[in-house]
Amino acid sequence: MHVLIILILILLLLLFPFIPGADDGLPDVKSLLKYKLSIPLRVFSRDGQLIAEFGANRRIPVTYDEIPPLMVNAFIAVEDKNFFSHWGVDYTKLVEYLYDTANGRRHYGSSTITMQLARNLFLTRVNRYKRKRLEMVLAYKIEKKYSKKQILEIYLNKIYLGNRSYGVAGAAQIYYGKSLKDLTLAQIAMIAGLPEAPSQYNPIVNTKKALQRRNYVLKQMQSLGYINDDQYQQAANEQISAELHSKMTAVDAPHFAEMVRQQIETKYGTKKYDTKIYEDGYNVYTTLRPKLQKAATTSLRNTLLDYSRRHGYRGPLKRQSLSKLNTLSVREKKKLLEDFTSYSNLIPALVTSVSDKEAVFFSASEEVVTLEVSQFSWARKYISTERKGPKIKKATDVLQTGDIVYLTKNANKQWSLVQHPQIQGSFVSIDAKTGAITALVGGYDYYISKFNRSTQAKRQAGLALLPFIYSAALNSGYTLATIIPKKKLPNSKKLTANKTVKAITLRDSFSIAHPAYPAVITSSIGIDKVIKYLTLFGFSKATMPKNITLAAGSLQVTPLELISAYAPFANGGYKVKPFFIMRIEKYVDGRPKIIYAAKQNDICKSCPQNIQDNTPIETTAKPSVKTDNAYLVSELLVDNIDKLKSHYKKLSIRSDIRGQGGMSSGKFDAWYIGFTPELVSGIWVGFDKASQLGSKETALTTAFPGWQAFMYTVLPKKPSHTFNKPGNIVKKTIDIRTGLLFSGCKKNGTKTRNEVFRKENTPRKHPKCK
Repeated sequence: MHVLIILILILLLLLFPFIPGADDGLPDVKSLLKYKLSIPLRVFSRDGQLIAEFGANRRIPVTYDEIPPLMVNAFIAVEDKNFFSHWGVDYTKLVEYLYDTANGRRHYGSSTITMQLARNLFLTRVNRYKRKRLEMVLAYKIEKKYSKKQILEIYLNKIYLGNRSYGVAGAAQIYYGKSLKDLTLAQIAMIAGLPEAPSQYNPIVNTKKALQRRNYVLKQMQSLGYINDDQYQQAANEQISAELHSKMTAVDAPHFAEMVRQQIETKYGTKKYDTKIYEDGYNVYTTLRPKLQKAATTSLRNTLLDYSRRHGYRGPLKRQSLSKLNTLSVREKKKLLEDFTSYSNLIPALVTSVSDKEAVFFSASEEVVTLEVSQFSWARKYISTERKGPKIKKATDVLQTGDIVYLTKNANKQWSLVQHPQIQGSFVSIDAKTGAITALVGGYDYYISKFNRSTQAKRQAGLALLPFIYSAALNSGYTLATIIPKKKLPNSKKLTANKTVKAITLRDSFSIAHPAYPAVITSSIGIDKVIKYLTLFGFSKATMPKNITLAAGSLQVTPLELISAYAPFANGGYKVKPFFIMRIEKYVDGRPKIIYAAKQNDICKSCPQNIQDNTPIETTAKPSVKTDNAYLVSELLVDNIDKLKSHYKKLSIRSDIRGQGGMSSGKFDAWYIGFTPELVSGIWVGFDKASQLGSKETALTTAFPGWQAFMYTVLPKKPSHTFNKPGNIVKKTIDIRTGLLFSGCKKNGTKTRNEVFRKENTPRKHPKCK
């Protein structure tokens, strides 16, 4: 009787897809290729490396050709071995299902891959028998409309595989931190075993059942000839290596990534905190260059740590009172460190023993580290910004057993004692010709403070504003040889203790970098004219103080504003607008489609006319200042570098580096900004709550080392571009005392040098000797 019932049911099921009206009310499978996946917002560098991912679910859409054949075969073997031969329904499996059902037994695995896809995309899980019928009809329609490869591609992108991962590429990342092509056979089999019961066979939660399921998949693959006996044996013996992986980012740029996220939310979100932008599959390709970003991050962190060392040791994070510390197990020591977070390259460590000559540490990474007292001789007690305790003679002067401190390891694998810096900073680098942001670091560590100092911190420019004041002077008829007259300053107490400046050439006054000289220049030109001129570099007129303190750099700007304002000096006088998004893609009908491409600033007509996707560049950069003015200012800035080359050999790698340092009034802010014809970069250092850096701190001690380290790391040893000298620039020998052309007379200690001028501004000759 049972056999007769089963035969009748099989006949009905065979005919069901062909019965008129069987598909009434069912969705049109033409929309299958327009299926919508919940895909996170992803941010990439210029060369396609992942910077960040925003969204609740982990899904990475891939094409069929990007899925390894072994992955396809693993799913076929365990889910639907007749997939490539049936029309959507496997009647062999169906007979087994009906037989078990007729005998009151629950049967799993009767659905083909196509039926599973139909259920996932179009149906709910209620009313099992009716749903199974509808699955068959939809599966038949899907198979009639689409190729087997198309069906598999959608299925392997759509399937839920546990731990918020959807699709095989998402699972590869969440369980193994790998791309599909890097998975082992055992790892592929583990993922293929998950669809039947993702929670039950989860290799992170239930390793025993997960191992059994994985080996079952491998056995199925072996029996179907997808793998040989040796492959099976090797994979079956492989230990489970799955663990929960966080976002597999390749580039450390969280402040920059947050800038991108906010921009996408503003541009495409329908309301604040719109979650749709984290589900609609936006891929944002940015201007960030990974090598430059890594160098900027390292340079800034080292700069801040060095400042912290110079000002003394503030003590341990915590001091444990442990009488039997040496008897503690590794697990117990690790537990003591659990409450202390690793920041950037700072690792919590427990001092396990101290003698006069050395200290022994147990780190959170389970390494035992021994440091001699000479390796932390910097750690004199912090008293104030200006004062430190006595010199360190013994390790016990600094450390006690039970102290919890931070250690760090440098590129040479050498450990050192360190402390989390209270000082903060910013580093920005942009392309001099386009304004593209190539690197941006908004602070020591994003996970300590999300405040982006590169774009949000308004700080006094100090003498980093000097080039712009001198550019205004050159625009008003000054030359590099113009004598700044001896003059008593108005309101001089606001600027300097020196009330009078001596007569000196413009170039020499720039080299001295004393606020008195730009004050004299600004007073001579007129504050209104200077303010108007500075707006050509992008500074806001509304933010500029309308008094002589502007000359000393009282203007408050963000690091990004100030650093990008230097671009005209690097590129020949063109103002560029900083930007950070190259193009945006969005998944439409299962494929990424470009919905935005930047209109990139470009002042070079002969440059390659493409972005990353060959979209034509629209030249939008506009002249800001005259080319000869920009050239003359760059001649002033090269003096700063030349003076430093004897002390900093790294600067000698290039002949086309220009730079300017600056401290704000009161020493609250330290800057160093410099450029080549291709790149403008700058560093700012200061406390979030304005506080003096210290009387011994200068732009060269506080900011310059980080800038120099960055430039040395990222610049090729030979320049690819040079500063083009405008046709109206000439070189003449001058008498430094008068600023006039040298007449040939060297009486009375005459000093001369070669100077550059606009041809039309060449000074007259000095009178001949009498």
